[in-house]
Amino acid sequence: LDERDVVIFPETIGGKWVTLHRPMQWHGKGFPSEQPAIWIAATDDVLGWKQLKLLAKAEFEWEKKVGANNPPLRTPHGWLQIYHAVGPDKHYRLGALLLDLQDPFKVTHRTRRPIYEPVADWETKGLYNGVCFPCGHAVLNGVYHLYYGGGDVVCGLATASLDDLVDALLKQPVV
Repeated sequence: LDERDVVIFPETIGGKWVTLHRPMQWHGKGFPSEQPAIWIAATDDVLGWKQLKLLAKAEFEWEKKVGANNPPLRTPHGWLQIYHAVGPDKHYRLGALLLDLQDPFKVTHRTRRPIYEPVADWETKGLYNGVCFPCGHAVLNGVYHLYYGGGDVVCGLATASLDDLVDALLKQPVV
C-alpha cells in the first residue's frame, strides 16, 4: 500500500491510538472518493491499522485531492487539523478541519475556502511550482505557527492567532 501523509494523534483517545492516512490506491471505482483523500483509523495495537474509514475528501472547487499534515492540535472546541489540497491547477492550498474531541472520526467544522495558498515567488516557483506543504506547527503565547515547505525548496512560516483560527472554523460547521 502506497501510504502518504500518515499522521498520529499526540495522545490516545478512549484508550486507542488514532492516525490519519492517505492511501494512494484507495480512490476511484469501488471507493467512496474519486481522488486521494484523508482516512482515519484507531487501534490499541500500533502495529495494526486495519480499520480505516474515510474522514474527508475533496468537496470544494479548490480541492482535487486532499491529505493530512501535522499532528492534530487539541483545542477546547476539537482537534484542529490543517490539511493540504491540490487543486485542478496543481497548486497546493491549505484548509482546516475540527474533529470531535471524543470521536475524531467525526468532522464538526471545515473551512470552505483556503486559509493559505502560495503567492510569493519562492512558493510559486521551485522544484514543484505552487506548493505550500505544512511540515510542523507550534503554539506560542496564543499564536499558531505553521511551518511549511514553499515550492519544495525552502521553509516558510505562517502565523495566526489560534483563537481567531478556531473562531473562523466554528463559523463553518459541517452540515
